[in-house]
Amino acid sequence: PLEDPSWAVGHDAIERPNILRYEDPPGTINVRMALMVDGEVHLASPNLDGFVLTTPIGEPALVRPTAAWAEDGVDHPVLFWEAGELGLWFTGMSNGRGTIATAHWDGVHFITDGPIEGLQASATTGYAAAVPFDLDGIPHAIVVADEGDAQRLELWSLASGSALRQSVIRQTPRT
Repeated sequence: PLEDPSWAVGHDAIERPNILRYEDPPGTINVRMALMVDGEVHLASPNLDGFVLTTPIGEPALVRPTAAWAEDGVDHPVLFWEAGELGLWFTGMSNGRGTIATAHWDGVHFITDGPIEGLQASATTGYAAAVPFDLDGIPHAIVVADEGDAQRLELWSLASGSALRQSVIRQTPRT
């Protein structure tokens, strides 16, 4: 609650909330929030006082991947509901570049599935803040692509199981 900020005492950063409302089982509304707390991805559920973390600090909902593409940590959690399962898109960071990856919920934690083919960081381009959505039954995502001299908002299709850029929505040069 805004009137009592004491719940946040002792945390360096609480950021990037992403709320998902879905039906499971059909007809039963559920709400979950993914958020970053001190560099960890956590899951929260609503109660009468707001949202409550489902795991303690230090025991994140997403076990940090040990692969090189996430060696500097994870960021930008986004929840999705597909085929009756809760999933997570997130960014793994390495050398200042982001790779978009997915994870699935096993009932206790998110288990990393790995990077999305086509949205892996390269020497010149990194990706972040992907938002998945369904367009006429085909999975798509809006992704932030970052290069040294420009940042772009891009539309990607995932129809083939790997990501294929459809268009650049907006490009902003860095000054």
